[in-house]
Amino acid sequence: PAAPAGTGHHAQGKVEDVDAKAGTVSLAHGPVASLKWPAMTMEFKLANASLLTKLTPGAQVSVEFVERQPGEWVITSVKP
Repeated sequence: PAAPAGTGHHAQGKVEDVDAKAGTVSLAHGPVASLKWPAMTMEFKLANASLLTKLTPGAQVSVEFVERQPGEWVITSVKP
């Protein structure tokens, strides 16, 4: 069964690229068990601009993200 909307998912990964203007980040993340996702690289939106300060290319991070709309994945929190 699909996780309910607004459910937070967790992933660990490496920041590949950051687009500060668009407010997006490309993250090479490991498997996400809660979504049955394999490891992959994908683009996430950021919940707010302050998250950009923690996301620099090459950084290893742990993120929490939600699906705001179908197919729109938004990072809500970042930890080094």
